[in-house]
Amino acid sequence: MEELHRGVRAGTTVRARGDTWTIIEVRRFETCAVVLLESASPARGERRTALISPFDDIAATPREPISRRRRARVTGSVLAAIGRERRAHTLWTAAEARLTPLAWQLAPALAVLRGATRVLLADAVGLGKTVQAGLILAELMARGLVERALILTPAGLRDAWVEELRARFDLAAVALDQVSLAEGTWRAAGANPWTRAPVVVSSIDLVKRPEVRAAVDDQPIDLLIVDEAHHCTPGSDRGAVVSRLAAAVPWLILASATPHAGDPRAFHFLLDLGGVGRDEPAMRVFRRSRAEAGLAGRRSSHVLAVTPTAAEQRLQRAVHAYARDLSLGPIRDAPGLRLVCGVVARRATSSALAALRTLQRRLAALEGRSAVPVERQASLPWSEIDDDEDLDPSWLATPGLGSTADECMRLREILADAEAACARPSKLLRLRRLLARAGEPAIVFTEFRDTIEACLPFVQDVASTRCLHGSMDVRDRRRVVADFLQGRARLLLATDVAGEGLNLHERARLVITIEWPWSPQRLEQRVGRVDRMGQLRRVHAVHLTSRGTFEDTVVARLMERARAASEDLGQCEGEVIGERAIEAAVLGGSSRGHVAVGSSPASSRDEAAEAAEVCRLLDQRRLAAHGRPAMPAWCLPRRRGRVRAGAGLAVVFEVTDRSRLGRLDACAVVAIAVTLARSPANRREWRNTCLAVARDRRVREAALAAAPAQAGKESSWANAVGRLLAIRAAVHATPPAAVQASLFDRRAVRDARTREAVAARLDAHLERKALALSALGGERDARVLAVIPIA
Repeated sequence: MEELHRGVRAGTTVRARGDTWTIIEVRRFETCAVVLLESASPARGERRTALISPFDDIAATPREPISRRRRARVTGSVLAAIGRERRAHTLWTAAEARLTPLAWQLAPALAVLRGATRVLLADAVGLGKTVQAGLILAELMARGLVERALILTPAGLRDAWVEELRARFDLAAVALDQVSLAEGTWRAAGANPWTRAPVVVSSIDLVKRPEVRAAVDDQPIDLLIVDEAHHCTPGSDRGAVVSRLAAAVPWLILASATPHAGDPRAFHFLLDLGGVGRDEPAMRVFRRSRAEAGLAGRRSSHVLAVTPTAAEQRLQRAVHAYARDLSLGPIRDAPGLRLVCGVVARRATSSALAALRTLQRRLAALEGRSAVPVERQASLPWSEIDDDEDLDPSWLATPGLGSTADECMRLREILADAEAACARPSKLLRLRRLLARAGEPAIVFTEFRDTIEACLPFVQDVASTRCLHGSMDVRDRRRVVADFLQGRARLLLATDVAGEGLNLHERARLVITIEWPWSPQRLEQRVGRVDRMGQLRRVHAVHLTSRGTFEDTVVARLMERARAASEDLGQCEGEVIGERAIEAAVLGGSSRGHVAVGSSPASSRDEAAEAAEVCRLLDQRRLAAHGRPAMPAWCLPRRRGRVRAGAGLAVVFEVTDRSRLGRLDACAVVAIAVTLARSPANRREWRNTCLAVARDRRVREAALAAAPAQAGKESSWANAVGRLLAIRAAVHATPPAAVQASLFDRRAVRDARTREAVAARLDAHLERKALALSALGGERDARVLAVIPIA
């Protein structure tokens, strides 16, 4: 292998910047080399770094002498070395990570090490998909296969991802948002902020902007992780940007507890993300139910039927009839009209105030007094821009019945019922009694901010309250959640902005939903905020419903069916009931929302291998408790004086396998027994004998031969190499866009050259990755760890 500056090469121990490092990889250029280093100091927080030689002083450490140590210390050092073994098809980082090894959580990472390049993590809410994705990231980075990773999450979860990666895997990630991009020091230096750290966490709504996307595309990405991936739907901007990024990365990880919302087109779009070529294996899907994770039976669900007042009954009947008449009326196919019908009906089941304000806006739009759109509560915390499905202002002003005058008169009658119903809201009064009786922290969910406003007067004197909704910025949301978790508030009133990604199980076990959401997946997201791994108490979910109304007779029954079906999804035949099916049941008309769903498309899991990996990791942790391996050492026998004839030595080696490019493939501890013809008589003879055996070429060759063969290395990365080659072929097949040069403006030419440069960098990066994965059959080296006398 070609040597680096001052004789330093990959795999050696060096001194740089006042610390001891191990060289992981060397990337050579004409006048310099980029050296990827891993810290050998246990106290150092930064595990990896990259230095440039010869500008950074990187010096090889002198060969470590074999010195005498106490027997207990030598054996402890050997045990510690065994605890740090790195086999080709096993996990390298899980033993040191701050997590409890669970077989089903290790399965996705093991699948990636065996060749999977596209993975969908679809476990039920609260089963640790962030941990699974983080473990895949840590494993690929530990092997030097991932240099840059991009994690796309809901905007409100950026900091949570950064903290999770730091706390569990010691991975330093950077969160980028609008503020950090605008205020960063790199603006003056002309640097690309998306390359400031190996792992960047951001939101899709930021990345999909054209001016941001150009900077993201400037440098290749090795791993793309998309959290709450079910929001990447076909035809949407989010789906488009993720599809484009996924088609150019070697590894793609999608995470969603609710990947199937009843729309088969959206589900198959998700499964096809990142596909490049017909020969590529299908996406690996991992889905575990709560029963498989051993969490079944820890949740109690209660449907609390509330008797509505006479005014509320009139309002519900009137709104239901009005929405059905619109959806089945003569201009039912008008753009956005059916969506308006659904919003009106949903808000009527939530609170009279929510219905009142929506109907007022509808009436004002029809009369031409204003065209303010219905205030729609986003289903997730993407803060950068509005949702793709925002109601167009013209939709509210579109008449749905034959006569606009008759429709306005009908709306005025319904508004009178809504105003009367606001006087005594039965659900909110029942909520007040329920909270007073419970006397413990609780989370109350609703779809609409108007309902939160209606709730406040009824609950503020019962419990200290904080509100969480979509119009709050990320800092305010973070402060509200902190107040609730730290005990400064007993009640959290939240819209579905808090329904994804937040961990509230340490504070509460009671979840109350004011209305049934029309999406079963959204309901599961709500309860999943407290029903998660780590919840030590029984979770109680209380669903308020208006007795005798269309919410009680249609929506509640459909939601119960969906909940029962979701428990079996992934194990047996079930039925996913989507929002369209519920909408059709309420408003009338055809439905395509009932979709038969079989077992998970993932191949059968090797449970025995996963269980064996858990045992191995636990053994590694126990052995690693002995500390870090010390310098090579020898020790005296247990008994003083002469040892009986036939005694021997155990020579312990650390055998490393590296690819032809210097990337570490495996590291194993091997012991070779050497029989002594004559027992040394004194300490000096023991020393000379131990040193001579440690330096014996035959013993070293025996260790190299005894180390486990790395069988299957070629096949394990064959899928990744094939994917890299397919991506390169797609890059080469894309013709350059034709550019018409302008006499006065050269921007089009500059943009075209920039695109060509980006494509060239991507192609070179993919070529180097493919070479790194296929450059097997490198060198095997053995380093003496200890020489221990044995009887």
